[in-house]
Amino acid sequence: MGACLAPPKGVVDWAWGMLRPERKDLDVVLAMVADTGRGLHGEFLVSPIDHQHTPRLLTLAVWHGFLPMGMGSYGDQVLLKLHRKRCYLEPGSVHVGRKS
Repeated sequence: MGACLAPPKGVVDWAWGMLRPERKDLDVVLAMVADTGRGLHGEFLVSPIDHQHTPRLLTLAVWHGFLPMGMGSYGDQVLLKLHRKRCYLEPGSVHVGRKS
């Protein structure tokens, strides 16, 4: 959805679409991307895996509504998916039949 909009300078390495996991301002960047869609490739952000910094990135990404979807073909990248449209259901309003 936001792929046609360039992110603010320094948010994402736009040539490769990579969000650097060691950034100190990840919380601010992820909030901006979640709110505006700027910096997304379709519904995705891509980040290289860094064993020291990626756990923090994943925690913040999930907090801001991103879903970690997988890794790159060599296991060196994490894909963070952001659904711009969501469906919320109240658990009490959902009927699950006995044969489910």
